[in-house]
Amino acid sequence: MQDQHSINIEIISYSYEGTTIFYQISVKFGIKQWIVQKRYSQFEELNRALELTYKQLPLLPKKNFITFLVGKSIEQINERKYGLQCYLQNLASRKEIFESEIFKSFIKLKQTEQLIKQELFKENVIEEVQNPIQFQQEIQDIQKNQLTSKVVLINKRDQSQQTSFIENQIIEEKNNSFEQFDNQSSSQIREKDSNEAELIAQMKTQLQEFYDQINEKDIIISNFNQKELETQEYYNQQIYEKQYQINELNGQLRKQEESYILLEKQYQDTQNYIEELKINLQQIQQQSQQLESQIYEQQNLIQQQFTQLGYENLSQTQLQQIIIEQQRKLDEQIEINKEKELEFKYELEKHYLVETERDQLFQENQLLKNQLDEEILQRNEQMETIEQLKVELEYLQIQIKEKQELLDIKNELS
Repeated sequence: MQDQHSINIEIISYSYEGTTIFYQISVKFGIKQWIVQKRYSQFEELNRALELTYKQLPLLPKKNFITFLVGKSIEQINERKYGLQCYLQNLASRKEIFESEIFKSFIKLKQTEQLIKQELFKENVIEEVQNPIQFQQEIQDIQKNQLTSKVVLINKRDQSQQTSFIENQIIEEKNNSFEQFDNQSSSQIREKDSNEAELIAQMKTQLQEFYDQINEKDIIISNFNQKELETQEYYNQQIYEKQYQINELNGQLRKQEESYILLEKQYQDTQNYIEELKINLQQIQQQSQQLESQIYEQQNLIQQQFTQLGYENLSQTQLQQIIIEQQRKLDEQIEINKEKELEFKYELEKHYLVETERDQLFQENQLLKNQLDEEILQRNEQMETIEQLKVELEYLQIQIKEKQELLDIKNELS
């Protein structure tokens, strides 16, 4: 047989089947080269089988249960691939392991003829069967004695049936061994019986550990589902409350927009009214100037009449009548001017009132505008919060969907 150091083992890639990862192992021995496909659970089976015979085995990369639930990243998969490759290379470097039937069967170096080995290392199966590998040493003894192999199939749903079936297989193999080798010494038989009893006890212990692990995983999955439901209900409640607040803010925003539009209209009306007052003021000023001009003209006219008539030609009675008539006209003009002046003052006071109201409306309008800007800012912040909650809810729903797929696969396997 060739030296074990002439073998080259390398994990070249990996592939998915559902949620299970299969590693493609390239094996080159001499001039021959072939590909073997294995999943992680088969590496565990190999390790458990070798532990029954060999000591100080290289460490197998650990399987993270939480990572199994939420999915593996590319970095984690590549790290495990490298770890499994180093594990196989270290095994192949030990001559006693390299020459063992278990290791040869695992890497297909020697095609085994026993159906039980095909069951232990069969490919493309998702469900993990952990315990039958413990009987590998017993199978090797049966091979040496040229006994007929029996297929051992363990159903993990019923622990008591598994144990009984395996015990019957061992007893049957032992009886066949007694028939063909009746010349064996009693010490060898007792040693064989002791090994078989120890093997059965180890098998029972590991079966119990296996079921304990399954129960623990079921509890973790159940708790994880409950927490997911509670988290989803909390997020739904938060989204409902935020949406309700947004609807209220939208209502307030519409009212304030209507109020703002009304204020703008009032402000525009006030501006128009002020423009009218300015026009009226200009007209009053023009009328006042005209009145002053008329008074000045009247005074000039009286002076001219006095000059033309002359005091010497007028009697006292006529002069008094002229003075009274002119005084009357002046009084009438003064009354007219006073009335116009009062009207002007009234309009001016109205103008000042309108200006004051306009300033108040402008201040109120500015205050409402500031409040509106603050509420719009709060609304935008709440919209961003809702978007974040929606993203978290979508991520949670994706996790729930992946978890449901895992549960469906688990139910199918069960």
